[in-house]
Amino acid sequence: MAPLARLKSSWLAIVQRVGEAQTTVVLTLIYSLVLGPIALLLRAFRRGDLLELQAGATGSFARRKTMVPTDAERCARPF
Repeated sequence: MAPLARLKSSWLAIVQRVGEAQTTVVLTLIYSLVLGPIALLLRAFRRGDLLELQAGATGSFARRKTMVPTDAERCARPF
């Protein structure tokens, strides 16, 4: 039984390294084939950075919450 245990542990070590390499390759391909062209298209059409949004006239992104009725019928049938 001991030789099989050693074989299993060495196999798991090999598979661990292959999995790490495969993850690196797959993530690199996703970035370069999907996210890279999207970024280039946004830059080409001058969309700018999506994080640089313009705040409204109030200078804040916060919006007022619309009031929801809280009567008994609304609570009994919420949908």
